Amino acid sequence: MCRCFIVVITFLLFSVSCVRHDTENNRKYKQIEGRLITINGEPSLFKIHYACDSLIITSSFSDTYKLTAYQFKSGICSSYDFLRIGNGPGEVHSVNVKSIQDTLYVVSYTPVGVSEFISIPLNSIKNENNWKRTQEERPLFVGGDFDVTKDGNYMLLGGDFDAQNLIMNFDRRNKTYSPFEFWPRDKYQGSNIAKQMIYISGSSLYTSGNKLLYASGEGRYATIMDCSDIITDEIVLYDEFPKYKMSKDKINPQRMPGCKLGFYAYATDSLIYLTPLTGKLENGLYVPDNYKGYPPYFNDVVDVFNWNGEYIATYITDIPFSNMYVNHSENKLYTLSCNIKDMLSEIYVYDLN
Repeated sequence: MCRCFIVVITFLLFSVSCVRHDTENNRKYKQIEGRLITINGEPSLFKIHYACDSLIITSSFSDTYKLTAYQFKSGICSSYDFLRIGNGPGEVHSVNVKSIQDTLYVVSYTPVGVSEFISIPLNSIKNENNWKRTQEERPLFVGGDFDVTKDGNYMLLGGDFDAQNLIMNFDRRNKTYSPFEFWPRDKYQGSNIAKQMIYISGSSLYTSGNKLLYASGEGRYATIMDCSDIITDEIVLYDEFPKYKMSKDKINPQRMPGCKLGFYAYATDSLIYLTPLTGKLENGLYVPDNYKGYPPYFNDVVDVFNWNGEYIATYITDIPFSNMYVNHSENKLYTLSCNIKDMLSEIYVYDLN
């Protein structure tokens, strides 16, 4: 990745060009129908990390293993759990996971900070001898996402505690951290730690070349930052900041009425996929309390942009979902949904051709 990711961008607050793309009134809708993929057991899944015709890797709410691989051969599905939870050798606590090409990348962390970086070849999930593990303990307020840049460095959603910083660059070769200067210019006034919590919680981070996508987990704020020069240009796809204030303890944020749920996001090297959620906070509860009969954090809308911020299209899936993955080479969208009768997880696949 470009060296600019590890440079402090002095002029960020003064040299930002913002463009808001009004997709609400200019959408090009495409209705798509999915196919249910039959998987083993009675799953309670959290997220799809990789998917293709022959292999799907998910995280679940298990208290034993972090990840499950579903392998498909001759119409038969077999499953394999891996990445054991615990305090022993080779075990992990909390993890963030992202697949890039033929590798599964894992950042393991604790409440104190980052503890380990793990690279798992997709063809060696069952052979831990082929995994690459880098112990790297670093106090850090860790968020829920990261990406691996073209030069092998990690862009982490997180920052030093109570600092005006939301994204860190980890130089894997030199084992050094440096802040990427990103601090949204909302109207909040209060402690840095409360703002960090709001903008890190549930948010998404992706890179492509010299560009970086940030999509908020609360509010409705998504932006592309072009860091090919010292001056950073910002293309704002959605411009609604979270609504919050500092709580009485001066540490935690307090969501205010009207604060929205944010986005589900996914990006390939060529396209960005964003699902804006409809729920917002009213009287201490998110309303509406459901989305077409599904939980309120489900949706069926996927807005598509390119990395120049240009709006492409909007897909409408026939089944609402809570997580998505796009296989660029197959041109397929995989979504995580549930059977509303028993709330067990279901995976659907959509052809985007």
